[in-house]
Amino acid sequence: MTEPSATAGTAVATGLTLFGISTGLDPAILIAGLAGGLWAQSYHPPASIWRRVALVALAAILAGYLAPAFAALAASSDTVRGVFALTALQLPLAVLIGLTSHRVLGPAFMRFAAKKAEEYAK
Repeated sequence: MTEPSATAGTAVATGLTLFGISTGLDPAILIAGLAGGLWAQSYHPPASIWRRVALVALAAILAGYLAPAFAALAASSDTVRGVFALTALQLPLAVLIGLTSHRVLGPAFMRFAAKKAEEYAK
């Protein structure tokens, strides 16, 4: 009998691949984001299997949407231009986004949104 978390991981990877194909996102970037999300789980306190699956899936989807934009931004900088191809940057950035999405990127976005909301309210 297989371990439940291994079965859930396989289901998430298959679902992400199908999601990527149907939305036009690169499945390889989604899987790289999934790897980053799984890596991040080693730093999180224990949680239920469904919470872990949801966090990893959301990290992968976020990486699928953000990695191409971040890679284009990085490739356009003077430091990186000509050194790395745009596609070579996408997978490592997807892993990094998946790794940091819940502990760093999410809270940073919420602080930015709260600051803008306060400015707008004045």
